[in-house]
Amino acid sequence: MAGQPERSFTLADLIDYELQLALDSRARPEDLAQRDKGLQLDAAVLRQGKAAALKTWLVKMRGPYGERFLQLRQLVNLGLVTVGALLGWGTVRGLLTYDGHHPVNVLPFLSLFVLVPLLFLLVLFAKGLLAQLFGKLPGGWVTSSSLWILSRVMKKNQADLPVLDVWHRLKALHPRVFAWQAWILSQSFALAFYLTALISFLFYVTVHDYAFAWQTTLRLGPDALGNLVRGVAWPFAWLGPPLVPDQALIQATQYDRFAARYLSSAGQQLAADWWPFLAMLMVSYGVLPRLLLLIYFKVRLNRHLHRMAFDDFASEEVWLRLQGHGLGWEAAPGTKELVAPAEAEPLRARKDQPLMVVRWRQAPFPDDQLRSYFEERGYVVQSIRNAEGRDSELQGILEALKEGQALALVCDPWELPGEAFNRLRLAVRERLPTRTPIFLVPLQQGNEAGGIHVAREDRPLWEASLKTFRDPYIGLLHEGKGAP
Repeated sequence: MAGQPERSFTLADLIDYELQLALDSRARPEDLAQRDKGLQLDAAVLRQGKAAALKTWLVKMRGPYGERFLQLRQLVNLGLVTVGALLGWGTVRGLLTYDGHHPVNVLPFLSLFVLVPLLFLLVLFAKGLLAQLFGKLPGGWVTSSSLWILSRVMKKNQADLPVLDVWHRLKALHPRVFAWQAWILSQSFALAFYLTALISFLFYVTVHDYAFAWQTTLRLGPDALGNLVRGVAWPFAWLGPPLVPDQALIQATQYDRFAARYLSSAGQQLAADWWPFLAMLMVSYGVLPRLLLLIYFKVRLNRHLHRMAFDDFASEEVWLRLQGHGLGWEAAPGTKELVAPAEAEPLRARKDQPLMVVRWRQAPFPDDQLRSYFEERGYVVQSIRNAEGRDSELQGILEALKEGQALALVCDPWELPGEAFNRLRLAVRERLPTRTPIFLVPLQQGNEAGGIHVAREDRPLWEASLKTFRDPYIGLLHEGKGAP
C-alpha cells in the first residue's frame, strides 16, 4: 500500500470530510478514539504523512452526501448551459432578422459580441482585485443556491446533520472553493451562450443568403468606423482579409434606410463579405476567453483540493488520534531531530529578546498593533515582514535574520503549522545556530478591550502540533507581562 500514489481530493470529498468533522465535534473524545482505533489504518499510510492518512480515513468514514451534492450541482450546471444555449440561439436569430428589403446591420453585432463581453470581463477582473465584493454578481446567488443544495442533500435522510456547521467551516477554511465554483458555473453559462451563437450564425449564413450593411443615428463616418473595426479586430488582424474588413468594404456597405439603398453602387456585390469578420468576433471575444477562463478556474479548484494542507484544528485532532494508535514518535517522517519532545524544556524568550516578526499568510493585524502587542510584553521588535510560504519570501527572511534574533511568526489560529513552516524551520536550522528560537503566535482579536491575544483554549492543540517537529527551540510565545 505504501507504493500506491496518493489519491486526489475532490469537491465531494471535501463536503464529506467537513461533514464528518462536524459530526465528530458532537461526539465524546473517548468514543472517537475508540472508533479510529478500530479503523486499523496501515502504518505505511501513516508514514506517508498527514494528508495521505486523512484521505484514507475519509474513505473508511465517508457518507453519500458529497456525491449527491455534485449530482445536483451538475443538474444546475446543465440547466445553466441549456438556458445559455437557448439565449445564444435566440440572440443570433433576432440579429439576423431579414425581410428581404433591408440588409442586416452589423453594428448590433459589435455591441453584443464585443462591448458586452468586454464589460463582463472587466467585472471579472475587478472582482478578482476586490475579492471582498464577492457575494454579489455572480457569487451571491451561487453561494445561496449551494447552501440550499447542501441542506437538501444532507437532510434528505437525516434531519439532524449539522448543515450550518459544515457551511461555516467551508466558508472559513475554503472560501476560494466557492468563488471558483461560482465562476465555473458562470463561465459554463457564458461559453454555452457564445458557442451556440457562433454555431447558429454559421448555420444561418450557410443556408440563407444574407446581405449586411452598417447604419447608425450617430454622425459616424466610414473613416471612424474603419478605425473602430480595425481596433476590435486586433486579436485576429494578423490573419488579414477576408477576416478583417478593408476600408473599401466599409465605404461600400454604408446604408441609407430612408432611401432603402446602399450609398455606393458596389454595396450589393460586397454585402455578404462581413460574415467572416462577425464570426471571428464571436470566437475572439466570446468563445475563446470563456473557454480559457473555464479551464483556468477548474485547474485552480483542482489544485487547491489536491494541495490541501489539513492544518485546521479539527484535522489536527484526527491526525493526532491516528498517530496515537499507529505511529510513534520514532516513525515520524523526515524532520530534523534535535532532541525527543519529552526532553525539551518550555521555550520562552528573554525579556530583551530581539524579534523579527513575520506576519504569516496575511494575518489581519497592522504593524502598529503588532509592535504594541510585543512591546507591552517586554519584547524588542526589530522588524516586521510578510510571508505566505513562497521560497522567495523564505530566502528573504533568512537573509535578514541575524544571529541572536528570535523569529516570531504571527499566524491565524485556524491554521496550524504545515509544510511551508517546516521548510522555513529547516532552512533556519541550516543557516543559523541550532538554538535560534522560533516562536509561533496564533493571535486573534479580543472581545471587550479590542486587543489581540492567544486564546487559552487553543494553546494545548498548538503545543501538541509543535511537538511533531521534534524541535526543542520552537514553541508558542509566552504572553505574560514582562517575559522572563
